[in-house]
Amino acid sequence: MKGCIFVIKNFFKDLKIEKKILLIISSLILVSQIFMCTISFISILNMKKYSVNEISSLASDIKEVGKSTTKKQFEENLKNLSSSLAKGSDSLFSEVSDQVLAASEGISKIYKEKFTGEILPLPEFKKDLDVSNRSNSFSKAYALDPSSNGELIYSIPEYQNYYQDNLYFTSPEAWMGIDEEERKEILKNYPVLSKNTIPLELYKEIRTFSNLEIVCKALYRSNSSISSIYFGTENGLFYKYSSDTSYERYNHRLRPWYTDALKSNSDSPVWQSTYLSKSTGKWCITCSKVVKTSGGKVLGVCAADMYLDDISEYVTHSSIGKTGYNFVVDAEGNIVIHPEYSSFASDMGIKESYSKLIQKMLTEKIGVSTAEINGKKYYASYSPLPTNNWRLATLIEEDEALKPVNTLHRLTEISANRSDIALSKDFLNVIFQFAVMIIILLVLIYFICTKLSSSISKPIVKLSKEAKNIGNGNFSLNISTQSTDEIGELAVSFSTMARNLKLYTENLARTTAEKEKIHSELMIAKKIQTSMLPYIFPAFPDREDLDIYALMDPAREIGGDFYDFFFVDKDHLALVIADVSGKGISAALFMVIAKILINNQLQNGDSPSQVLKIVNERLCENNEAGMFVTCFVGVMNINTGKLIYSNA
Repeated sequence: MKGCIFVIKNFFKDLKIEKKILLIISSLILVSQIFMCTISFISILNMKKYSVNEISSLASDIKEVGKSTTKKQFEENLKNLSSSLAKGSDSLFSEVSDQVLAASEGISKIYKEKFTGEILPLPEFKKDLDVSNRSNSFSKAYALDPSSNGELIYSIPEYQNYYQDNLYFTSPEAWMGIDEEERKEILKNYPVLSKNTIPLELYKEIRTFSNLEIVCKALYRSNSSISSIYFGTENGLFYKYSSDTSYERYNHRLRPWYTDALKSNSDSPVWQSTYLSKSTGKWCITCSKVVKTSGGKVLGVCAADMYLDDISEYVTHSSIGKTGYNFVVDAEGNIVIHPEYSSFASDMGIKESYSKLIQKMLTEKIGVSTAEINGKKYYASYSPLPTNNWRLATLIEEDEALKPVNTLHRLTEISANRSDIALSKDFLNVIFQFAVMIIILLVLIYFICTKLSSSISKPIVKLSKEAKNIGNGNFSLNISTQSTDEIGELAVSFSTMARNLKLYTENLARTTAEKEKIHSELMIAKKIQTSMLPYIFPAFPDREDLDIYALMDPAREIGGDFYDFFFVDKDHLALVIADVSGKGISAALFMVIAKILINNQLQNGDSPSQVLKIVNERLCENNEAGMFVTCFVGVMNINTGKLIYSNA
């Protein structure tokens, strides 16, 4: 008996499912026509119950595996999107921060060289200008009279040239005795000055302020997000480059942008809270930094006001799906950018429905979470903006995020219900036809059907369990089965899929690391290339007979464009402007060779045409890549203004 069962079992396990079911039916027919009805009844009854249970179990497994896998993948994608948006947004703040740092260094150098300049006008000198037009920006400055508590400014003789006799002189005591509304009316019509004349030392210092325009104007025009750049000193002098023509004075040393920068005790710029600009009606944020001498003495604080329009448009227009959107909170948790609060005036505090999510953003900095906002459930991913310690969150409704899983579950339930109905109909037909024969061979048919059902269902159950493990991220599984039918083939396919997923994950991590390394090396190369060109301006501070400025902005991280200027001797200034063919690393290397060769030949005293001829011959040597450079070389006599040049 045992030997017979063993032979039947081994023969049966290698058959396809279709043949196994056929064998069941054939075996029952061969056993006995008399007992066929009973065998069919018991077999179909057990198979119906088991199939319904297995289909329901499989549907549940598919839902859980799909939900788990889809959720993990979606959360990772949402996290990557949030991180990318945060980096893009932070780059705008970082650019302004770098420009404030550059302004600080430029102002420090101007103070060090003590350039002589001219007295700048007061802001209201051009009060009829359109302040919303950036092209109307100009430099302005004044010196506070300390005896007036910041209400009045010192009188300077040059103001007579700007305003003729249209000036209002008063003493601090007399001014404070005038009614506030009357003071405002006077300020609207006259530049109000203290009768106290500016001390000589302050007069000398404020004359150098006209040189600040060299630094501030270039930075202002290079970034349209900057609304103004200004500098205030410890002794009450104040400079500003903007389109502002306001007659209002204030003691800058008491403002947060000034006091925060002094308190920070850091070489990095600091950021203040958002505010609404009175002149433009736009929301702004201020970045400021202490300006010191080379010996560490504090000269004052320089700052830049930045419009939030650019970053707001970038954040609110970078959403996902139909229900997704982004918003930004500051370091205190106030919502500063949100698609529903474009004016920023309706609510700058923490919305009640956002409070829990914002608390997580402030404490965890980076993460993915669920949140209920205005009665709707959302997936939320948040990332920091390191430059000013803000946070960005990306949200999408949970129903939209899990829509594929819900659709699959619904289709699976429909299929299971249909299978249940079909099996029920077949079962009723069998009962009607073979009810009389059910009792005769109950034990025998039950034994046979149980064994056969077990051999069919065990691989399916095992495959279901292993599929759950793969869905939970265990890609090291190797699903083994002794069956060679469709279930066995499906098990092999699952094992192959797990191995492929593991390889893909490893390759993705390796590729990402390599790309980050290449990008880091290119940024270092960019800094090296930039440092090879003259970049400190004024280039010749000890000479008052000339001024020169140059800028290179490569299309990629590094490129082949370059410029150079230097004195061949005390009377001859060499000028070089060149463009190497191509872009990238090859162009950068060829640019270094060309620059050095041109520099060396000009230092030898050769004429521009002779320089280009010699350099051309040397560049052609071993130039198998066919690289070339388009170049302009000139030598100008500073005394006569005569320029000898050549281009090739």
